[in-house]
Amino acid sequence: MSAGLALGLFSAGVGFMGAKRQGDFDKEVVDLEYKSDMEDIRRKQFEQEQILGITKAFSQNAGVLHSGGSTAQGYVSTMESEFTKELKFMRSYAEEARRLGKESAEMRELTNILNSFSSGMGIAASGS
Repeated sequence: MSAGLALGLFSAGVGFMGAKRQGDFDKEVVDLEYKSDMEDIRRKQFEQEQILGITKAFSQNAGVLHSGGSTAQGYVSTMESEFTKELKFMRSYAEEARRLGKESAEMRELTNILNSFSSGMGIAASGS
């Protein structure tokens, strides 16, 4: 085996291993960002529950009965609906960001592997 071929194969192998490790790292970053998004959603949900509780308490203390048709009930119902929509959107966004992040990491990994192989073969061809 010529030195050029050996160097080319070695270069391709090292590049392949590096691309694989980088791909694994990129996927871990995506998972970490997803976990952070889920924590943000958990905190937002807690905050919304507190706001709804305070709103109901204030309106009840003011003597407003929360029954169908009351203005206070309509306000609280609208608030609950909007909070639900916001959390649903946040969850959907986090899931889609995770999916796209993983796909992107996989494409970068494959691109890096192919570039490493191409580079290694170029070294092997020039050394022959």
